[in-house]
Amino acid sequence: MKILEFPFAPQGRVPRIEGKAALLPYIQGVMNNLEILSISRQEIYLTQDLDLIIAEVTGEGRIISTGRSFKAGYVWIMRTKNGKLIHMRDYWNPLAALEARGGPDTSNKS
Repeated sequence: MKILEFPFAPQGRVPRIEGKAALLPYIQGVMNNLEILSISRQEIYLTQDLDLIIAEVTGEGRIISTGRSFKAGYVWIMRTKNGKLIHMRDYWNPLAALEARGGPDTSNKS
């Protein structure tokens, strides 16, 4: 993937990550801070553009630092090229995870 965007990222959070070199540390940081327990909803919407994928997902997890659980909904708009994911927009509701971390003023940026 070349670009990962978070259009609803709260202030102080990363709104866009570009390039594989930047993506790996970001994803590792996220995975070090939360445990994904389940994906309870997965809906894929077909479009006329074969390189465009739209998905709705509900995930449940636990914030490692607080032990608090969260449930959040996501809408992912993904663009592929030659069968590879090149651009993803993650329209997530940050409030669920922020609340599980202890509130929107916590310093964890993932």
